[in-house]
Amino acid sequence: MDGEWKSPEARIKYIRFIAEVLVYTVLILFGGIILTTLTFNLFALLDFHLGWYDNVIAWGLVSAPLVATFVYDSILNRESRLATVFSNIFAPLVLITVTGYLLVMVYAQKNPFSDRESLITFNGLLVIVWGITVFSIVGQRTLNFSKIINIVNVVLVSVTVIINVIALVAITYRFVEFGITVNRIAVIGANLLMFFHLVKILMAYVAQYRQEYRKDLLIPVIANYLPFYSVWSVFVVFILPVIFQFK
Repeated sequence: MDGEWKSPEARIKYIRFIAEVLVYTVLILFGGIILTTLTFNLFALLDFHLGWYDNVIAWGLVSAPLVATFVYDSILNRESRLATVFSNIFAPLVLITVTGYLLVMVYAQKNPFSDRESLITFNGLLVIVWGITVFSIVGQRTLNFSKIINIVNVVLVSVTVIINVIALVAITYRFVEFGITVNRIAVIGANLLMFFHLVKILMAYVAQYRQEYRKDLLIPVIANYLPFYSVWSVFVVFILPVIFQFK
């Protein structure tokens, strides 16, 4: 963003850049896993066992984001839009999965208040839906949004807000029952941030529908919220460990 870090347009470009690099990182990792597995299995057929498997995994995990950044930035000249494509493809699928999960949870009478794994799953859903929604919005380069994509995003955000409320109540319950820990503070802070952000996105969508799909109503909501995530990240990484004396 250089010196334009306060500009909403520059922040949106930053989000778009991160989204594309993330997609290419995953693709490179999958390709690396396939190539590594094939290589070791081929040599195993010759009774020649390679002993540096762990090193390949470590170097692969570290280098994949760097290679992905180089590919998107230098080779593709930032022209790819894979993140938007994947977001639009998986948004309805995630919506079906999330809705089905909620219905089954109610039918099976499961609750995340005492089930730590359910709470972890809820938080994973929040991050995924946030990413899908945001990447879908920032990937649009024209003011005319697809109505189908918008409807899916609105329903998906609405369902996720419900999940977020359940997760916040569950974390509060665990605070009262089991006490305060570093993990619980970090999680509840992230949940609150995503909750308010998703609500603002939902409200912007409502305003967007009234204004015939104006993209400029959604972009500021996403761009102006980024500093809150940055501040919370700094607090979790640098301040929380000091408060709890690195325990």
